[in-house]
Amino acid sequence: MVRHTFYALCRTSTYCIEPERLRAKNVLARVQKGLKGVLYIEGGWQTMADALKTLAIDAGVIVMNHQSVDSVKKNEFILSLNNGEKLDASYVISTVGPEQTSSLVGGAEETSLDTWKKRVKPVYAACLDVSLRHLPHPNEQFAIGIDQHILFTNQSRAASVSEDGSSVISRSVSVLIILASPLYL
Repeated sequence: MVRHTFYALCRTSTYCIEPERLRAKNVLARVQKGLKGVLYIEGGWQTMADALKTLAIDAGVIVMNHQSVDSVKKNEFILSLNNGEKLDASYVISTVGPEQTSSLVGGAEETSLDTWKKRVKPVYAACLDVSLRHLPHPNEQFAIGIDQHILFTNQSRAASVSEDGSSVISRSVSVLIILASPLYL
């Protein structure tokens, strides 16, 4: 039971369903931080995303919605979009896994991107946020899976994450394989 509880803490703190593949020093550091508590963002994650987008636009970033990248020319950061348009970028941030990122960059096998792709194992999570007018069991705020990574938490207890004051509960499950969507700008 103690081992399963410890592994549950490791999985939750690292977002890794195979903590035995990680260095003990790194896992223990994450568990120690996790045991000190977490911060929930007032207004939810969208608040932070909106603020970041505003800062980026104010700094001169051009945000393009609903455009996917077909390829990235290495060294010059020229992006070819799915509509045929080409963009010259100073920086490129990829939000997909290492395999798909590497496939987008022509000549990636000659770069550190290829080494990165071969060495890392991406972590994916399936998350479900549910908004409830009231909790069916208000005293149950948190649950963690002992033998598999399942986490339930009532985020509304720590921060206002809905506009109308309803409770938002979150359930997450770490998964090994998930199909990633194309890189969107």
